[in-house]
Amino acid sequence: MSSLIKILSCYGYTSKEQQLAFIKLLYLAHAFDTEIFCQDLKAVNFSQEQIKSALNLIEQAINDTNFNADLILTNLFSNYFSGIWPETMLNWLIRVTQREFFARKRGQERWQQETGKWILQAEIETRKCCKLLGLENKVLARYENYPITTIFGSTYPEMKLRMQYLKELIDTKKLTTQKIYFLCGERPATVDIDGDSNFLKKIAAYFKIEETAITEIYLAQYIYKEENDNSLFYQIPFEVIGVSKKDNSRPTTVDTLYELIKKIPHYRGNILFISRAPSIKAQEEETIVTLQNSLPQAKPEIIGNSGTDVSTIRLVSALGAAFYAGYARVAKALGAKYTLDELNKKKEAYNYDNQTAGQL
Repeated sequence: MSSLIKILSCYGYTSKEQQLAFIKLLYLAHAFDTEIFCQDLKAVNFSQEQIKSALNLIEQAINDTNFNADLILTNLFSNYFSGIWPETMLNWLIRVTQREFFARKRGQERWQQETGKWILQAEIETRKCCKLLGLENKVLARYENYPITTIFGSTYPEMKLRMQYLKELIDTKKLTTQKIYFLCGERPATVDIDGDSNFLKKIAAYFKIEETAITEIYLAQYIYKEENDNSLFYQIPFEVIGVSKKDNSRPTTVDTLYELIKKIPHYRGNILFISRAPSIKAQEEETIVTLQNSLPQAKPEIIGNSGTDVSTIRLVSALGAAFYAGYARVAKALGAKYTLDELNKKKEAYNYDNQTAGQL
């Protein structure tokens, strides 16, 4: 089995069709263009001999009349990682997917990301690959009862869809839970992202605050209150966990997870997390790594409804986010002997911030 196949399988892309779709995305993103390919391989410490061998293979796989994704999938660097974990290969994938898929600096929101040109140029083919990778697919719960259920924060429309999905599951008795948490951060509300100006004025009036003071935390509270009825959902204890800014940056998913852990430091058992496609995979990766490290007796499961009317750019960005978030877990699965902190430092060396800062 080639290193690429091993890595993609660890990320959950186990079918040949999905793996070839991922290779096609790399091709569409120009990751195999000679100059770019050489720069990226050099940046992650491939040797000159390895780079030369890789270029020869790429030349065989790509010509004016043909793109042989299977040749790349099964043979790229296959001779260099016998018996050891393919660190340089994984680092290369993180570097490329951060730059070409994710393309978001620290502190930026997804609607501010800088990727898009290659996606728009080949949108039909890119969309087909995303469909094969299941980025828009619904993920169902494995069980019928979870002691704790948690909703991930996001923009107002996204949070509302996530809560409505959970509410429907509970009200139709497909799911039971004893406690619901809503994880949110102190992200300022954004006009036309969280709602139009009139809507935000309404929120400010409801909470008796200035419009500039509205954050994701207030939006989550409002979502819960605006549809309050006598349904089963509203009979369950509910708590919004709001995380303040740190270093003038809005909290991340991981920050909110650590705040949840403070609430349940000795919890053992299943926890259900509610997301929505295409964010499910990335939030699953972040949650698994965080809880394994800080709440190891908990068994997280991330589900969500299918994505509807999601832009192709957002689908690709979510894929890049998932690869980055899963780096430590996948490295461990492939045999890495580093600690979690060491793996996170390795991962951060290739993030989008460092690449755009000219450090790589």
